[in-house]
Amino acid sequence: MPTWKGHSFFCQDSASGAVKPPLTFVTTCKGRLSNLQQSLPRLVAQPQSCCVVVDYSCPESCGDWVEQRFPSVDVVRVAGESSFQPSRAKNAGVKHVHTEWVCLVDADILLEPGFTDAMLSRLRPAAYFRGPERGEGKFGTMVCGTEAFRAIGGFDERFQGWGDEDADLYDALRFHGLQQEFIPGPLFQHIDHDNTERVKYYDVSCREESLNVNRIYRLAKWDLARIHEHPLTPTQCERLYRIVRKKIHRVWREGREEIHFDTKHVELQMGPWRLERRLVYRITRS
Repeated sequence: MPTWKGHSFFCQDSASGAVKPPLTFVTTCKGRLSNLQQSLPRLVAQPQSCCVVVDYSCPESCGDWVEQRFPSVDVVRVAGESSFQPSRAKNAGVKHVHTEWVCLVDADILLEPGFTDAMLSRLRPAAYFRGPERGEGKFGTMVCGTEAFRAIGGFDERFQGWGDEDADLYDALRFHGLQQEFIPGPLFQHIDHDNTERVKYYDVSCREESLNVNRIYRLAKWDLARIHEHPLTPTQCERLYRIVRKKIHRVWREGREEIHFDTKHVELQMGPWRLERRLVYRITRS
């Protein structure tokens, strides 16, 4: 059972007797070593926590740098990947988490010294905590229970290119009953950089194109889940992503002014009559 030490819970490993910290930070890196060199020392310095860094086929060998300078950090290596897939990278990191709470934090986020103590005083199993709305580079920073993260299946690895995989995770947590709360803004800062760096290692180099594919997929996915009152199956998600990607690519690459697609989601048989309901999504150039 957890016991109090100071102002936070520590858990004792029943096998080894070692005291485990309550929180693990997970950060990922592919070609962002200069950011990681600024942010990782702040993660390691946080009390009552441990850290996992995912070297996602980093061309700068960030894993080697971490192991040489911070031997206490757990380095996870994902080899052979030419493009960056943040969902897969973050899921790979969380697989190595053995604490009650997990904090997902990008390599370009700088935590203030009081971050962990402030968050541990707020955390509760029925809630997750995320960064403020988009625009400040902090949106993807989040803390939740490790078991809650795993119960929803983690990040959806169908997302390709930049954008909205973090919003999708938040949708999934809310769908499964967790309350959304916010990490106080003064507890962390974002390292400014341009959009070229954001998409440098993605298969889709156009940030707006990939964001539109991912966002429309996410919205349709959770619209359907709420109607059916259960998440879509993996097969349904694969099909939906293919449809959305194909449609959006036509807008961007063929110059179409408008496209639409519909999704049949409910059929009711009422005697000799059948009721069919559809969701219709229309995308137009403004």
